[in-house]
Amino acid sequence: MGIINIVDVGPDMVLAADVKDRHGHVLLRETETEAPPVIAPPPAFPPAGPGGTVPAADADARIDWKRLEHLEDLSRKRDPTMFTDLMRMFLVDAPARIARMKEAMKGGDPEAMFLAAHSLKGLSGSLGMTSMVCLCESLQMMGHDKALTGAENFVDRLEGEFSRIGPLLENAYLLKENQK
Repeated sequence: MGIINIVDVGPDMVLAADVKDRHGHVLLRETETEAPPVIAPPPAFPPAGPGGTVPAADADARIDWKRLEHLEDLSRKRDPTMFTDLMRMFLVDAPARIARMKEAMKGGDPEAMFLAAHSLKGLSGSLGMTSMVCLCESLQMMGHDKALTGAENFVDRLEGEFSRIGPLLENAYLLKENQK
C-alpha cells in the first residue's frame, strides 16, 4: 500500500520515517521521539466547483480520487444508489468507529480497538481514504499486539483526518447528488 522511506537518524538515534503513496506523496510521518508524529499537509487543490466537480485524481494524497471516480462510474452502470449509499455509510460510520476506538482506549480494551480499527480500515480502503487507512492500520496493530500505549495520538490524528476528509467528500459527491 505505502512505501516507507527512512528520513533521518539524528545524533540521539531519533528515527523518522515517511509513509508515501504510490505517487510519492507523504501520507504519514512517524518519529521515535516524545513529540507526536504529524501528518504531512496535502498539496493544495481547489474545492469542489459548481455541480460538485471532483479535484484532479492526484491532487490530494489523502484521497484516491480515481478510486472514487471508478466506484461512481460503476454505480451509474450497475446500481445508481450504490455509490451514494457507500459514501453516506462512510460519513456516518467513521465517527462511530472513532468513538469506539476512544472507548477502547479508556477501557483498556485492545480487542475492541482492533475490531473498530479493522472495520474502519476496510471501509476507508474501499473508498480510497489512504491517510485514514494508514492510521487505522497502526491502531489495528496496536490492538492486535495488546499495546495501546500511544493509541490516543493516533485516534486524535484519525479524527482530525476525518474532519478534513468528510467535508471534501460531502462537497464533491453528496451535495451534487442532492441537487439532482
